[in-house]
Amino acid sequence: MGTSFRHIRIDELESYGKSEAYLRLSSVPITFQRIVSHVRNPRAEASDVALILAENEKGELLGFIGLLPDLLFIPVKEKAYWISCWWIDQVKGKNVGVPLLLSAYKASHGKLLADSVPNTISIFKASRLFFVAEPKEGLRVFLRPCLQKLVERKKPDWQFEQLVRISDKVLNLLFSPFAWMIKTLQSSPLESKRLLLLDEEQGAFLQKHLQGGYFQRGTAEWNWIVKYPWLNDSRSPKSSLIAHYPFSYGVSHFQNHLFALYKNNTQVALLFLTERDRSVKLHYAYYDAQWREEIAHCIETLLYQLGASEFTTFDPLLKESLAKRFRVGYKHTIYYQYVWAKDLRLQNTTGLQFGDGDAIFT
Repeated sequence: MGTSFRHIRIDELESYGKSEAYLRLSSVPITFQRIVSHVRNPRAEASDVALILAENEKGELLGFIGLLPDLLFIPVKEKAYWISCWWIDQVKGKNVGVPLLLSAYKASHGKLLADSVPNTISIFKASRLFFVAEPKEGLRVFLRPCLQKLVERKKPDWQFEQLVRISDKVLNLLFSPFAWMIKTLQSSPLESKRLLLLDEEQGAFLQKHLQGGYFQRGTAEWNWIVKYPWLNDSRSPKSSLIAHYPFSYGVSHFQNHLFALYKNNTQVALLFLTERDRSVKLHYAYYDAQWREEIAHCIETLLYQLGASEFTTFDPLLKESLAKRFRVGYKHTIYYQYVWAKDLRLQNTTGLQFGDGDAIFT
């Protein structure tokens, strides 16, 4: 039975999401949240391919791959595309994974990147079209007991789930006075201002610190990310049920946090964090380097104020300063993998922030 590859452009996404073919699917290739976000991407053009579907002659979905248009500024300014999702039906679509990748490569004119891809490294290497970078090194800190989360990650099929859950609750109860003391008594050396969106003043601070970054997302991009998230927060009145989506979609809680940090009324940093079910990640950090220790102190204070249980950063300077701050709690080094098409001529991951790509949406 033959396989066809259907390309859906940015200006076709909304009509596709309302089509009978989409509504009939038991597993969908894109959610409504992602559609709304993609069509408002300030770096996308109407003709950009956003989604490629592999279908058989019956119109059944065998697999799909998504593309997120972006702009690369180094070594030259040019259009680039991130792989935002890549899935195959394990029964019907076993042979469409590589053809989907090649189709995405052609649709992006050889300007393709991907992140968080440890399970597909062998495919990228075998294609000989991609450069596999050395993984970016980061820091993960558990601010409070997270036994249940650790077990779920390491041994998802473990039989003693109830015992782990009870143990986790007891440990957190014992730890709560310590967390309360830090949250209540620890003062920050910097003043923090919570932002809903970036205004002209914050945009100017951001613009001064973007040089050297590969993707240099500015005010329009930050505000787009905040306004149009991909995750469905179960507390939101907009929450709705859809057919199964193979990737991250529904969470108990998701929120973006933008903070401007000041010393004596002078701004020294701009931070973009996301919070997903008490797991906080620092996706963007732009700052004056001489304040790194104070910024790390401020981030620690903010994390306890947010009630975070887990924190992740890949900022090369702040991760060193933050590693010294958390005296209680388990912390370890983690790695994040990037690959990119050789045509992009990037040298290393130095110019990448953790928020680049689609990581900041999930």
